Amino acid sequence: MSFLSLSEQYISEPIQDSQLNPMSVIQELLESVRELQEENQRLANSWMRSSSKEKKEHEKHLVELEHEVDSQVKEVETRVKQKAMKEVEAEKKSMRDLMKGEMEELQSHLSKFEKVWLIFMHQ
Repeated sequence: MSFLSLSEQYISEPIQDSQLNPMSVIQELLESVRELQEENQRLANSWMRSSSKEKKEHEKHLVELEHEVDSQVKEVETRVKQKAMKEVEAEKKSMRDLMKGEMEELQSHLSKFEKVWLIFMHQ
């Protein structure tokens, strides 16, 4: 008989001295307290395990997110470098084309100058 049932019985019905021994009431009370403490300890342990498990899962998730962000940053860095290299190559090509055009123009002027010089010298 649990302490709760004994106390309910005591409240609802008058108990004669022969039915209720004060020591048994105290023993029942102590037993109920011990059971509650054990249940409390079990629940606390369960909570700590689940809390620890949840912490580990959360940490694992954070590590996965960190790796994903690192991967995305590296991918963006690679794309930016490739774009910069393409822009540099395009600028170099543009400069080569411009210089080639200027060299052709200078060659044309030099050729005209030589013709004029030769005509001038033969006169």
